[in-house]
This record gives sequence, structure tokens and C-alpha cells, in this order.
Amino acid sequence: MERTANVIARVTPDSKDKAIKVLNKLNISLSDAIQMYLTQIDIHQGIPFELKLNLPRQVNADLMTKEEFLSSLNTSFDEIEKGKTIPAETLLKQLARKYDL
Repeated sequence: MERTANVIARVTPDSKDKAIKVLNKLNISLSDAIQMYLTQIDIHQGIPFELKLNLPRQVNADLMTKEEFLSSLNTSFDEIEKGKTIPAETLLKQLARKYDL
């Protein structure tokens, strides 16, 4: 068996919990995911993904539990009821300006 080394990292409990939920669905342990990440850094000789600023948060219903999905829907409905909406055309123009589309 190959020798191992300990990695100690400070992360927020929320980000750790969310990552573990996704990893559990993939049948991957947190230790294995970290090993994969470190291996990819070596292979790419850098961070193995593009780093960007100001990306809108994407929601993937396939990765959500039923409770998370319903909570997200309820949040959206609450915002609609409070009038926190804008016309789609206005939103598209704002996105085009913000992201040079």
C-alpha cells in the first residue's frame, strides 16, 4: 500500500457538507476527491479548471434532493410575490452588457 500524507485545510462547514453530498452521490470519498484534485494539479501544472469572476450561480436540479429543489422553488415564488422581478428582455440586456455577450 502506498504511503499517505495528511492534508489539513480550513473550509466552511457548509461548503464541506455540500461537497460531501455531491461526492456521496458519485460514490467518491472526500479523501479520494482531494487526491484526484492534487493529481490533476500535477498533470495540468496548475489549477485544473478555469478561474473566473462574477459567474452566475447555476442550479442543477439533478444534483438536488427533493427538499432542496422544493426550497429553491419556494424561494423563487416568494421573490415573485414580493415583486422582485424584471422583464426577461431587460434581464437579457443586463446579462449581455455584464458578460460581453
